[in-house]
Amino acid sequence: MIDFFLEREKRIYNMKVEGAGSLNLFKDVINKSEKLKNKETVKRTLAFIESLDIFHGNLSKEAYLSHPLRIATMLMNFLENFNEEQINLALLHNIYEVSNVNKKIISNKFGIKMAEDIEILTVRRELQWNIEYKKAYYKKIYNACLNVGQIKSLDKFDNIFTICLNPDDEIRIKYIDEIKQFVLPLVKKTLPILYKDFSNCCSEAENLGYSPIK
Repeated sequence: MIDFFLEREKRIYNMKVEGAGSLNLFKDVINKSEKLKNKETVKRTLAFIESLDIFHGNLSKEAYLSHPLRIATMLMNFLENFNEEQINLALLHNIYEVSNVNKKIISNKFGIKMAEDIEILTVRRELQWNIEYKKAYYKKIYNACLNVGQIKSLDKFDNIFTICLNPDDEIRIKYIDEIKQFVLPLVKKTLPILYKDFSNCCSEAENLGYSPIK
């Protein structure tokens, strides 16, 4: 059973230190992995991301990168078998939103499928709370390859531990509702090993409400 409050504290600590050490820790995970065959491909992806200018609020590059690095690490922990393409999608899943990189650049560097999978996962922020847009967005994910659904599931799972930091009650409620309506069914379909823990953590986050960093 995943401890919601322990995971929350880990992420809050990571924010306080601005992600210091996250990249080196992930590189160590890659080096030690016996299941990942083509490690150099993943290392090249990391080097590509590190070379970019990242725009994500007030977060430093390494603080932001902690999020995709955690998703990639969780993917390796939850899946019995995985490959470098799956890890790369975890690392690049929202690169269109946080950099000047576009679909053409990704297609040229990583292939058209990677570019299209990232496009499916990319949220149009101006429409993110529009219910009709949300339905269409998740329908595309449901109809995409298994890995796209797994990455989206882990993306939302990673964020559930810090939704408590948002002081806007309406946004927190909408976020929890989105998980209940769209994400948990997606988890059950694509990553069932996570379903019970995710459901429990969703309830913990809902009960906790607003809880700022102290």
